[in-house]
Order: sequence, then C-alpha cells, then structure tokens
Amino acid sequence: MKKTRKRIRFKSVLFLLLLGYLLFVFGMYIYKLPVKNIYIKGNNILTDQEIIDAAKLKNYPSIHKYSSSKIAKNIKSIELVEDVKVRKNIYGKVTITISEAKPLFYYRNDDKIYLSNNKIVSNNSKYVGIPILVNYVPKKIMDDLIKYFVELNDDVIKQINEIEYSPDEKEGVTLDENRFIFRMNDTNTVFIDTLNIAKLNNYQKIIAALEDDVHGYIFLNSNRDNASFQAYQEVVEEPIVTEENNEN
Repeated sequence: MKKTRKRIRFKSVLFLLLLGYLLFVFGMYIYKLPVKNIYIKGNNILTDQEIIDAAKLKNYPSIHKYSSSKIAKNIKSIELVEDVKVRKNIYGKVTITISEAKPLFYYRNDDKIYLSNNKIVSNNSKYVGIPILVNYVPKKIMDDLIKYFVELNDDVIKQINEIEYSPDEKEGVTLDENRFIFRMNDTNTVFIDTLNIAKLNNYQKIIAALEDDVHGYIFLNSNRDNASFQAYQEVVEEPIVTEENNEN
C-alpha cells in the first residue's frame, strides 16, 4: 500500500498565524487601554481630585491595572468615605459613586472631629459649620450622644453652635445624667437629653410656634411631657405643641 502524505496547507497556516497575531495585538490594546473618563457622584465635602488621587487613577493608568474592588478599597482609605461603588467599562470609563460620612461635631477636649461612621479624625479646615462640644463628656454618655446625634438632619446640625454636657442635678442628686445644652445659632438655648435628640429635627416647627423675635430656653428633655419654652425675659406657661407631641 502506498503511504499518503498529509500536505501542510501553507495558506491555512499563514491565516492562523495572522489571526493569532491580530488577536494578540487586539488583546494588548484592550489590556493597555487607559482610563479615559472618570465620573464621580455623591461627594459633597471631598473633592474629585482627592478621590482620584486615593483611587490611584491620577495618571490615567490602564483600565485593567486595578480591579473595581481594588479601586473601591483604595478610596475607602479616606476617613470620610462611608461606602463606595465602582464601575468600569471597556471603553475606558470609570464611574465612582461615593457615600460620605457625616461630620457631627468638633470635640474641643481632644481637638478632634467626630463622624457618623464612628471615626474620629483630626481637626482641619475641611469640616466647617459644625457644632463645637465645649466640655468633657464621659465615654458612655459620649457613645450615646454620637448614636443619637447621627439621627439629626444635616440642616439641623448646621443650626447648632455649641454643645455643652450639663447633667440635671438638684441638691447633689443627679436627676438626668444624659442632659445636654444646645446653643443654637439663632440664640435659642435647648435643653435636651440623648434619647430625645431626634426631636430636634422638629426645631423649625418649634420656633415657628413662638412669637417673632422672642428667644429663650426650649426644653426637650425626658422629665418634661411636652416641649416647653421659657423666654429670656418672661415665662410662657403653655407647652409648645408639635405634630410629634400629638403622635406621642
């Protein structure tokens, strides 16, 4: 029997080599494709540049150099970042969605800023327009203050000028160890305890019930059934009734 020899088809081999080369070139192009556009959403305090620098995207490296999870991890190193989501596509677009922690107050005793994500950070000019806690607060009370302060709306926090820890005491007996005094930017003074801090979200409704240009003491602490008001010059006997009072 005659042996048959398989002929190698030169054109087929050439085609396969060319196809492999093109696939390799295309793969390298995709691998080296740089980041072309960076879109950042949700940041109010942090600048876009701070986020880009933390993400290590400053020099627009290859879109594949860092995974989405790695970029997110880099950004989470920023103290103010509470959460972050990163999306990439093959066209070089990176979308970063930021959730920032809320600056709560500046604690004068340790010169630190307390954030809603339970981080305590150095004081700097980045955190402006927040209340100042002016005196020492025991740790247990501080933990409760932070826990309930987080529930305040941003616009209410901006209306608080100073916070003072001021336990309610009478004749050497502590009636309420959780009481604070909030001095507001409009010159009103609020007495409140940690459990009732969320009531301050009704602050605009409370002061709307007062006469124009009348300022004084607003009592929102637990030993009073309703929010009540005492003007700096006179006492108003009737409690201030808000929707929240009626619900309770």
